[in-house]
Amino acid sequence: MCFVAPNAYPALSGKNESRHIGGAEVQQTHIARELARRGRRIAFITHNHGQRDGEEIDGIHVFFMCSRSQGLPGLRFIKPRWTSLCAAMNRANAAVYYQRTGGVETGQVAMWCRWHGRPMIAALANDRDCFKSLRCRLNRRERWLQGYGLRRADVVVAQTAAQVEALQKHFGVNARIIRSCAADRQCVSDAADLSDRLSRRRIVWAARFTRAKRLDWLLQVAQRCPDVQFNVLGGDLADAERYCRSLDTAAEYPMPPNVKFNGVQSRELVQTFLDEAAALLCTSEVEGFPNTFLEAWSGGLPVVSTFDPDGVIKTEALGAVASGVDQLSREIQRLLTDESYWRQCSSNARRHFEQHHTICAVGDAYESLLDELVALPA
Repeated sequence: MCFVAPNAYPALSGKNESRHIGGAEVQQTHIARELARRGRRIAFITHNHGQRDGEEIDGIHVFFMCSRSQGLPGLRFIKPRWTSLCAAMNRANAAVYYQRTGGVETGQVAMWCRWHGRPMIAALANDRDCFKSLRCRLNRRERWLQGYGLRRADVVVAQTAAQVEALQKHFGVNARIIRSCAADRQCVSDAADLSDRLSRRRIVWAARFTRAKRLDWLLQVAQRCPDVQFNVLGGDLADAERYCRSLDTAAEYPMPPNVKFNGVQSRELVQTFLDEAAALLCTSEVEGFPNTFLEAWSGGLPVVSTFDPDGVIKTEALGAVASGVDQLSREIQRLLTDESYWRQCSSNARRHFEQHHTICAVGDAYESLLDELVALPA
């Protein structure tokens, strides 16, 4: 199986020379490592970061296409980007190809697989990939190639039931759910640990500074909760100020003193921040299934969020769902002051993670899918 993931080399190699290590890249490395551990032959196609072609990382062979900046503007869409992608797929020579996230690669991989008689799995990384009204970030060429790829893929994998429904409605494509996964972590186990965690009154917000993530909502929540420390991961103070200027809200939402901007952090350090927090805060307008939710729930950490995938936070009491800044502030204060409520949300979060989002469970689902696709007639 070959993962076509141009941006995945930093996540796969652990070399953080790139600021871009997104959720889709993290999910693909989780799946790939688990399948490789089970004895499956796994390959990746990534951008060229100067690595050796065919380099082996944890039993996974990595083939490179062109670098991100290679080629002349206006021409590089075809050469070297598309041509080097096809060449790398030829060298990988996999039985099944997997592509995640919407964009040109969805269609390009589908075309190559159709020409060469290989099955393709197209996986959704965000709700924007299946709602036509949310694909404004893509140009006409990108939208066409993404739609072509989704319709030509042998299997489309969604993260939630809402994505399955939207994909059928907007593209006429059927999908199956394979949930996202995260590594297991140790939960808060005793009353002393919990009391210490709540007394620190720390909340984590982790995302890129984009309009859809609504950093300005976090700043408003912090103003309403001056006795709470908010640790922001994903950018520094200069990034935050640029974001506010882009919204023309710098004067309206000054930087509260209880917000600490910690910049882009490795996955290991993200876990450290979560281990010291009382809750994870999400202010996003749209998501797929955030890795940060899984990383929080695996350690029994409640989530307070404006986005609720398939309604699981509300229906299973994994934290709290809010529609605005005032409600977010109230829910944070409730978690910090009601220990029994926090403990119940924590227990529910851990149980939900164990039932649905372990790496082992997701590995089982992909092994079954691979066996199904390899058995298809050529």
